[in-house]
Amino acid sequence: MDTGKLIDVLNQVDPDWNSNPDRSPTDNAIFWIQNIGAEVTQAQDIQHDLQEALGMIGRGLGVTVEPHQTYVERLMDAVNNKPLTFDRLREINAQRCLRWHPGGIDEWSVSDWGVAMAGEAGEVCDAIKKLRRIETGAKNLSDIKTTEQALEAIGIELADTVLYCDLLAQRLRIKLSVYIQRKFNSVSEKYGFPERL
Repeated sequence: MDTGKLIDVLNQVDPDWNSNPDRSPTDNAIFWIQNIGAEVTQAQDIQHDLQEALGMIGRGLGVTVEPHQTYVERLMDAVNNKPLTFDRLREINAQRCLRWHPGGIDEWSVSDWGVAMAGEAGEVCDAIKKLRRIETGAKNLSDIKTTEQALEAIGIELADTVLYCDLLAQRLRIKLSVYIQRKFNSVSEKYGFPERL
């Protein structure tokens, strides 16, 4: 697949894929794949071309086949409405972590990962504070002016918190899904509730 074909495929899927002038076309394509593509890609007949396009992006960056296949699988999972699982999150989160920490997750201590998670949780609280200011009509000098903007900010910070929580669990060699299931079920049992994971 040549560059022209790659651009044609991305333009067919989403004409705005290359709209950020601060990023190179390759970085815009990677950003689109990771953050936007799954939401706007619906046409099943372009999947083969899209997979070729993603492969070309990976080769152009000198990325090994395995990481770009992960992006393809992730995008195709979303197109096919397959839910995100704890295992999938753990796998991709660990892969991306290596981009910041080439020596592995142990480059940061348990305390470092815990502080990073707590920092994101603090940002959730800050976004909730801004939502509350909007709800009560309090003076608000924030760039967040509407309920929708506040909810978007809260969602983003909650996601960051979960991602760092997963990395902390990985640093501790704890499989988070096991502990969530165990804790949820023990609380249900304690209170006599029938719900179980």
